[in-house]
Amino acid sequence: MKKEQLNPIDQLFDENNFDNIFLEDENHKKVEFKQIGLIPLDERVFAVLQPVKNVFDLAEDEALVFEIVEDKNPDESYIELCQDEEIIDKVFAELNDLLIKENKE
Repeated sequence: MKKEQLNPIDQLFDENNFDNIFLEDENHKKVEFKQIGLIPLDERVFAVLQPVKNVFDLAEDEALVFEIVEDKNPDESYIELCQDEEIIDKVFAELNDLLIKENKE
C-alpha cells in the first residue's frame, strides 16, 4: 500500500516523519531536501533543509533556512526561503546549540 503524501509543512511538523521533502523552485521544478531541523525563533518557525542534489551551488555540507509562514487557514500556509542574513545566523546558532546539547546527553 502506498503511503499518503503529506504536504511539506505537515511533513516538517510530524515528529515521526523523516522522509525527504519536495519543494518547488521558482521554475516550478521539484527540489528534494533532507530535513535537518525545525527552529522556533522569535515567535516564528524556521526549517533548516539540505538539498539532496546540489542545485544551488552549495557546498556538500551546507543547508538553507526556510520560514514556515502559517496562516489561520492551514491551506494558505507556505514555506519561504529566508534571505535575511541576521536571521539565518541566529537559526544556525540555535541549531548548533541544540546539536551540542543533544550530543552531551
